[in-house]
Amino acid sequence: MNKVELEGVVAFDIVAKFGEKNYATLTLNVAREGVSGYDSIRVVFFGDIVNDVIKIAKKSRVNIIGKLNSSSWTTKDGKKMNSLNVIGSKIELIAEPEKEDFFVEGGEDVPF
Repeated sequence: MNKVELEGVVAFDIVAKFGEKNYATLTLNVAREGVSGYDSIRVVFFGDIVNDVIKIAKKSRVNIIGKLNSSSWTTKDGKKMNSLNVIGSKIELIAEPEKEDFFVEGGEDVPF
C-alpha cells in the first residue's frame, strides 16, 4: 500500500495553476523526530481539492494524506534526474499562523 500522512508547516506561498488540469504545489517543512531541523517535502494536489488548498496561508500547520510518487528524466545535457514527492489527496488545517510569528526584528521571515 502506498499511503503517507505528514504533519508540518507550509514553507512558502502555495502555487496553483488552473486550466485543463488544475493543480497546486506546496512545500511542507516536516520536523525531524529526535534531532533539530526539518525536511522539506514537495506536495502536489490535482483536481477539485486545489480550491481548498489555495485558501491555506504560508506558515500554517497542516496534516496531509497522500501517496509517494517518484519520477526520473534526462535533462537536455544528458544528466539523469530523480524526484520524490507526495501526491496529496487530503489536507487538513491544524493551525493558522499567528500574526506575530510572521516577522522578527529586522523584518525577516521566521523559518517556521
